[in-house]
Amino acid sequence: MHTLSRAIRQDIPESVDTYVRTRWWTRLQPTTDPPERHLERQLTVLYDESRTLATALREAESRRQETHTRYLEDRNKSS
Repeated sequence: MHTLSRAIRQDIPESVDTYVRTRWWTRLQPTTDPPERHLERQLTVLYDESRTLATALREAESRRQETHTRYLEDRNKSS
């Protein structure tokens, strides 16, 4: 959850803020990489990281649910 929180509260706003500020400077130095390219790369990394995290969380919750079901079924058999 820390990774997701960091992405939402820090990484995404910082990426967008830097993009907005850098756009102005690229007019003065047109030979540099366009800020859109950096923003796209940053958002792609954050998206991939979030997808991986969501998959891991979904799998963990699924295992947790299955474990709890087995526990309840075993408890019921013992009664």
